Amino acid sequence: MKISKYLLPLKIVLLISVLISVYITIFNGVAFFQSRFSPDTPGLKAAVLQNTILGLLYLVMTWYLFRLLIGAGSEDIISRKNLSAVKGILFVLSGLLLTKIVFAWIAGDSIKVYNNRLYFRLLSVLGATWELLMAFMVILALAIVFERAVSLKEEQALTI
Repeated sequence: MKISKYLLPLKIVLLISVLISVYITIFNGVAFFQSRFSPDTPGLKAAVLQNTILGLLYLVMTWYLFRLLIGAGSEDIISRKNLSAVKGILFVLSGLLLTKIVFAWIAGDSIKVYNNRLYFRLLSVLGATWELLMAFMVILALAIVFERAVSLKEEQALTI
């Protein structure tokens, strides 16, 4: 499988992702500032703020994915530059995970299930973060393997 064959479609998908993320971020940022003038929307403010933060984090993730695609298109796929892009994606995923956990915990404060708010909070945190947690684990494993490959390649380059 030749990676350069898929670079153009992946770059197009990333461009579409950037446009969607910019739209979501701007729309939610405007909605957040408009909701500040309306005191009867406390839940809306939190949701709009969460979507604005998530949109910005997705923009940063798109940047790291673009860097990774550019690095994968070169002859030297296993490099420190590509490793830093994978670690950047891991860092952004941890930010997304933390944002989802915080806002799920905040949203669970106003709802009671079985006369217990903690039960609903834990359920909403699990529901909001399950996919991100799995993606985080996969990217973490990829980063560990990639880091080992880079160190082996550098060690091999020093060997005569």
